[in-house]
Amino acid sequence: NELQQVEGITAQAVYSSATEAASVGGDFYDLIRLPDHRACVIMGDVSGKGVEAASVSAAVKTALGAYAWEGLTPARMVRALNEFLLGFSRLETFATLFVGLIDLAEGTIRYCSAGHPPALMVSADARQISALDVQSGVVGAFHDIAYQDGLAQLAGGDVLLLYTDGTTEARDEHGAFFGEDGLREAVMRESADG
Repeated sequence: NELQQVEGITAQAVYSSATEAASVGGDFYDLIRLPDHRACVIMGDVSGKGVEAASVSAAVKTALGAYAWEGLTPARMVRALNEFLLGFSRLETFATLFVGLIDLAEGTIRYCSAGHPPALMVSADARQISALDVQSGVVGAFHDIAYQDGLAQLAGGDVLLLYTDGTTEARDEHGAFFGEDGLREAVMRESADG
């Protein structure tokens, strides 16, 4: 899907299916422009495949957009989504997701990572990479899961990389996983070249 334009943020998205036959699935992402120089960034992965996973991911994305406009913190958004999914889905469906509220005036991102691979932050000078590693449990599996917010500082030119587990689980021609180390090395190599 097309990302919204947010003044002060340059955003790009790539969706690449692991198989040519998979035209729909459970992965989703969004960038939502909010008032007062703020934005909400979302990435998630609904369990399952095909149309069923895609329909749940559409509902999840829509609900998160509404929660963002209500002004909820990311952890409260995810908590509300957890209850929604537990009541919505007749099937055993769960999701991993990252929800981040970017405040450009304060230079911060408040986020909740619910069972999702940790987002990576690359400094503007491409010398430092760090993981946004405050983690919570998956969404839609159990009632009474405690979700928590993490907070990170942002500076002009910093890069935030969100990805699904399909990235790190990709294999080379010898069957070796790309892995988190491979992802970090590739990100630092590409960041150095702009």
